[in-house]
Parts: sequence; C-alpha cells; structure tokens
Amino acid sequence: MGWKDILKSAGLKIVGYWGTWRNDTKLPKPNSANYNVSLVADKLKNSDYLRGYRGASTCRICGESVGAGELTNYEYVFPDGLSHYVEEHEIELPNFLIESLMKEHTPSPELEDVKLANDNNLPTYLISQLNAMIDAPISSEWSSWLERTGLTSEEALEQYDLTPREKAINRARMRK
Repeated sequence: MGWKDILKSAGLKIVGYWGTWRNDTKLPKPNSANYNVSLVADKLKNSDYLRGYRGASTCRICGESVGAGELTNYEYVFPDGLSHYVEEHEIELPNFLIESLMKEHTPSPELEDVKLANDNNLPTYLISQLNAMIDAPISSEWSSWLERTGLTSEEALEQYDLTPREKAINRARMRK
C-alpha cells in the first residue's frame, strides 16, 4: 500500500502547505490570528509524528529553519513547521483546522502502528519507516481557503514585519 492509499484509507487530509515565493502563490495573512496562538501552537507541536523528509524546510517569511517532518492529529496532516508560523508570525488559519486541533481523533487501523510508536516515544526515523513514502495530494479545502484569504507574495512582503534586508532577500528569492 502506497502513501496516497494510506492517507486515503485513513481519511487524512494534508493542510498547511503553500507554494514557493517565486510562483507567487497565496500566503497566509500575518498578525491576524483568529485563535489562541499559544494553545494552537501547542496542539500543533504535540501532534503525532508521521513522517520525515531528507532536508529541512525554511520559513517563507523569515528564513528560519522550520523542520523536515509531517505531523498528524489523525484528521489532518501538516508540516511540523506550521507551529513556527503560528507562534512567530501569528498567521491566520482556517476554522476547520482550528476546530479539528481542539478535538481528540482516533487513528484509523492503517495508522495504529504510528500512534503506538509515538505513544512509546520511538525515534522518528523508525516511525517514518512504518509506511511507504510518496507524495500525497493537498486538501482542496485548504487550497480553496488559502486562495480566498491569502496574500500574493508582494502583498505579504508589505504586511509581514520584515526588515528592509529581509524584504530584499525575499524579493531576490522570488526572482530565482
């Protein structure tokens, strides 16, 4: 069974990703948190580890390293760096995700081993080996929400609290 099949049969949906600066995709609004920042950040950080990638991702706003894994609350799958965006930039999040984070979810049979591994604090590399790893589709609900509420790269550069140097670095990234 491949990764897409595991996610589909487990009823999981991927959220919390957006495109690169240079593709001028929409980014979440900064300083517009529609939730309790510390509570949501804590829920994100304490979600179960699902899988890892070979290299760390960097924040699209400040350039800080934000991790190389995916976490789950057994309804949604999201990058482990999403908590950084919540804590440091207080991005807006869709209500469906906030509501889901506040609930307890039971893992499907396909992910019971993942839950057991997390409950027993197994190393993340072992948890990653529990499943075949291939790309999975982004939730259409997330994509639609981001398209409706997000900012273009240029709008984001003006609204995020960036120094002139950080703005120049991000503009250079957009041109690559």
